[in-house]
Amino acid sequence: MSASSASAPKPPFYAFAGGAADIEALRQFADAHQWAASCIKEGDITTAAAFLKQNPSPQFLLVELSSPEHAPQHLTELAEVCDPDTKVAVAGEINEYSFYCWLMDIGISSYLLKPLSAKVLEGAWEKATQPAAGVHTGAAARAAGQVVGVMGARGGVGATSVAIYLAALGEQAGKKTVLVDLDPQDGSVALLLDLDPSRGFREAMERPERIDNLFIERACNRLKPNFHVLSAEESIHEPVRYHERAAETLLHELRDAYDLIVLDIPRTPNVFFHACARLCETVFVITDLTLTGLSAGIRLNELFKDHLKRTPPVFVANRVGLNEKYEIPAAEYGKGIGAKVEYSIPFAPDAFMSLSGELKALKHPNTPAMKALQRLGGHLFPAAEEQGKETAKKPGGLAGLLKKGK
Repeated sequence: MSASSASAPKPPFYAFAGGAADIEALRQFADAHQWAASCIKEGDITTAAAFLKQNPSPQFLLVELSSPEHAPQHLTELAEVCDPDTKVAVAGEINEYSFYCWLMDIGISSYLLKPLSAKVLEGAWEKATQPAAGVHTGAAARAAGQVVGVMGARGGVGATSVAIYLAALGEQAGKKTVLVDLDPQDGSVALLLDLDPSRGFREAMERPERIDNLFIERACNRLKPNFHVLSAEESIHEPVRYHERAAETLLHELRDAYDLIVLDIPRTPNVFFHACARLCETVFVITDLTLTGLSAGIRLNELFKDHLKRTPPVFVANRVGLNEKYEIPAAEYGKGIGAKVEYSIPFAPDAFMSLSGELKALKHPNTPAMKALQRLGGHLFPAAEEQGKETAKKPGGLAGLLKKGK
């Protein structure tokens, strides 16, 4: 705690950032609240720590952080001079999902990707000072949602069906779940589940400042009380022009609202689709055991390794036994792609070719296909026979270091 904080009044806001554009955005934000221009200071997190040694901590503090390697040290130094009830937001250019999760775990209120804008800053201020109704703060706060991707190695391998049942099993396991069809023009989730298509998806992807908890609430259709679906049917007259921040903003809001987020990710080369895949904690690649599937699997494995630069996907063989005469053994397929086929789902047309909102296959958990899907779900959460039991989430390495609350 700063030496002067006990006697001096607590100012509302301080910001320590660099760059003319960010400084201007901060000034606009401060002007809107009629705060003095002196609350905005050029610098970064180390400048903030030095300043707070001699000055009272504000209600809301924004600091720029540029190096993930030195982040633990710099945040520790900041915590030593900052009041525990100060809400801290971090700004930076580190676009890594694991880094974001770590910041949330240690109590950072918001992480804002540069360049900043007055609207983004306003959202961070509202989040820090006006928690949404029904959201518990402190030790009882719900952990941010788990993001899981499902991608077909090629078309027609049943990736969407697997995504639907994976989300359904998550809901059965007691998780508030949302299934997101990321293809707003050619996706089929809403049609398969007999739901009305979500509205406003194109506008939200092109203008991500529109994405907030109200958008999520209105756009997601309810299949069950704890199983919601975001799936659009946009016009195909012109392509969706995805904003560079669309993926991060969408997933940030979904993680705040749900325990489990299942993304049905198209394999089409697209910056938005790739950004979503990069931000997933786990990605399942669904394939068939054919030569065509092998060729596609090789290229997808290279995509994750060389372009997305993230942990390898989990390969899942689907529709196994559909045409055994022409199938490649799973072990040989794995050798060909350079990764093990972790799960196999037998061909089950009764379960997967007559989808509806009822998801009738869930009523027959002992069939080979459903047992295979339960094992797949067990990669992420307890299987159906253990539904309702939750595994305690381990805290981050610096959990509790900054007791700011989220």
